[in-house]
Amino acid sequence: MYIRKEYQLQTIASKNFIFLHKSGEVDMTRILSFNKTSVWLWQQLSEKEFTEEEALTLLCEHYEGDISQIKQNLEWWIESLIEEDVIVK
Repeated sequence: MYIRKEYQLQTIASKNFIFLHKSGEVDMTRILSFNKTSVWLWQQLSEKEFTEEEALTLLCEHYEGDISQIKQNLEWWIESLIEEDVIVK
């Protein structure tokens, strides 16, 4: 899977968002807010293909915690972004 290149990460007033950029314009109906973990993961995975297992490995190497909880949160993150057409499976 991969993150669509039309989406870009932006920080505005200490808040992190992704925006859909098309033809030099921002689609204001396609804005998603990200927490610090989502930003970190986005930065690690953008501009390359990845599997859920690769993303899980990255998270487990970077963050401490219960692997089953990390996996559950990752699955939710990926599925949410697939539903929003940000990640292509």
